[in-house]
Amino acid sequence: MPLLSLLLLAAALLFLGYTYLLYPLAILLLARLRPRPLRPVPDAPLPRATILLSARDEGTRLPQKLRELLALPASDAIDAILVGLDGASPASADALRALLPDSRLHLHPFPDARGKAAVLADLIPLAATDVLVFLDVRQTVLPGSIEKLLCTFADPSVAVASGELLFAAPDTPDASAADSYWSFEKKLRAAESALASVPGATGALYAIRRAAAVPPPPGTLNDDVLIPMRAVLAGGRCLFVPGATCLDVPETDLAVELRRKRRTAAGNWQLLRLEPRLLSPRQNPIFLQFLSHKLCRICTPFACLVAYFSLLAFPGLFLLASVALLLSLVAALLRRRFRHPLLNLLAAPFLLNYTLLQAAFLPPSWR
Repeated sequence: MPLLSLLLLAAALLFLGYTYLLYPLAILLLARLRPRPLRPVPDAPLPRATILLSARDEGTRLPQKLRELLALPASDAIDAILVGLDGASPASADALRALLPDSRLHLHPFPDARGKAAVLADLIPLAATDVLVFLDVRQTVLPGSIEKLLCTFADPSVAVASGELLFAAPDTPDASAADSYWSFEKKLRAAESALASVPGATGALYAIRRAAAVPPPPGTLNDDVLIPMRAVLAGGRCLFVPGATCLDVPETDLAVELRRKRRTAAGNWQLLRLEPRLLSPRQNPIFLQFLSHKLCRICTPFACLVAYFSLLAFPGLFLLASVALLLSLVAALLRRRFRHPLLNLLAAPFLLNYTLLQAAFLPPSWR
């Protein structure tokens, strides 16, 4: 029994070590040793772009976002902006048209709220340009960022170009943690991009060839992974483009951030049902990256449980692990009442793993 427990403990720790340490280090090293450079066609013209945007209950943020997009420089090569108003009446669209009279702006109201994926699926066939640019309402796209994405399409192998998310200066411990996480994530994505492709895109800003954009089925949670990965499955590359930047404000409420994390993790489980080819090493050209970057992370709570219960054969270590678990649980219960950075730090292991476990068992929903 102690031998079996020891083997289970070693396997769980090896899995966790691979997910958060060995895989990132290996990708960073391989990207340095064997980068795959871009091979642009000489004098290839910059393609024209159509922006696709799904909005629901955005209030004053949507007009502000549209003003920002309409004010982007001509170098960003935007021919049209298609906006799907999810759960909005035609009257709402008419009011917005009167507020922003611009021939590039095309508003499409959908009275029944169906979620972002369903709206995008309806907008994709309406685009007339060779490249589509997907954005979210919340973030601010910096001038010239779309042009940087479009420049990568001079290489015929590129199907998707993803921008980077940059956070404003964090002023809370939760925001600092989010900023640190994204700094690590961007380095990993840049290495994956240099080596082959990134398994997914930044939903707040990415571009895709219209011919490679397969409309997502209604109810898709991670459309910014499914759409790019279907382009990769078809033989294209998905690049991460540093400098193609959109600005966001870090979430200062850990509970809100955890809800987003649960939705994203549930979306990764959903991907396996929507696109089984992702699990095929023969059909998925970046199978190892997808498995390691997307799936291993959402499986870490199970590895933690295996490690914890394997310690039953080692009473002293099991007691220490139980005390640590109890401290994290108590901190999670107290953090809302006593807002202190130390409580957030202690609560994070329990809250993160509990959130990922919820995502594995709760039915996914776009709401």
